[in-house]
This record gives sequence, C-alpha cells and structure tokens, in this order.
Amino acid sequence: TTVGREHFGLNPELVADFKVHNEYSEQREHITAIQPTATSKANEQLADAYSQHKTLIQVECKCGASYIEESAYKRSKWGCKECGEIVFLDSKKGTVDTAEEKTWYMTNRYFVER
Repeated sequence: TTVGREHFGLNPELVADFKVHNEYSEQREHITAIQPTATSKANEQLADAYSQHKTLIQVECKCGASYIEESAYKRSKWGCKECGEIVFLDSKKGTVDTAEEKTWYMTNRYFVER
C-alpha cells in the first residue's frame, strides 16, 4: 500500500491467526501460568543493572517540601511531588552530601541558570 511517498507492507509469515472458543466449549484448553522463578531472577538482574546507574536528587521546593528522590539518570528539571512545581538543577552547587550519599541539588527557591 502506498500513502503519499510512504510504502507500507505486511509480511504474511509474521501474521498469526487464532480462534476464540466459547467459555463452555469442550474445545478450549486451559492455559497454565508461567513459573515465576525464571522471570523473577531475570527481573532481579534487570533491577540490579538499573540500580547501578541510579541518581539521587535532593529536592527543595518553595512550597516547603524537602526530600530525596531517586532517578534513572541525571536530569536538569524535576517536578515537586508535593505541589507539582518545576524545580531546576543547581549545577553551580553540584552534588551535596546527605545521610545516604551524594545527591544532585534541585530547587526553585532562587533563580538557577539553565
């Protein structure tokens, strides 16, 4: 099929057909649940891989909220979970020491260069 200058196609080998039987049909098959042991191990490995690259962010908002949040990567702006206002990364201040570890400081209490 052609739409404008774009061409679209469908590979018949990748198309699947299926049939849904009535709930009370004798032809239906019972589907067994996947055992969680194999998937849970893969999920743990994936969670470990993401946690190695996590970034901690200390948020201080003009609404008075002050908390530490975890992010998958370093960001330049974030939303306050208390009021929804945007807080910005203070790159001049850089990382600050907290009880847990070093965190990036984000605020909207004063003007931050972006």
